[in-house]
Amino acid sequence: MAPVATPHAEDIKAQIRKRCGSLAAFSARHGYSPTAASIALHKPWPTLQRLIAKELDVPLHRLWPRWYDADGTLKAGARKNVSRVAGQRDVEKTEAA
Repeated sequence: MAPVATPHAEDIKAQIRKRCGSLAAFSARHGYSPTAASIALHKPWPTLQRLIAKELDVPLHRLWPRWYDADGTLKAGARKNVSRVAGQRDVEKTEAA
């Protein structure tokens, strides 16, 4: 069986733009700074990435397989790379859910 292709950040961006108008609009709708969604495309940010996955109706591990397990938990190696903007509090909040 062929491996599932990981979507490119630009593909994810395009889908968010189609649904929300822009990355900034998506971020603002969820109470984040205008650049938050853009950052989440390139660095682990569990809370915001869950919102993106929900918006696109795609599991986290399909969008970011190097950062998430199939059950949606952040992989141990990804924790050290969590966006400083997201902070450790977002990681803890997400893992408690």
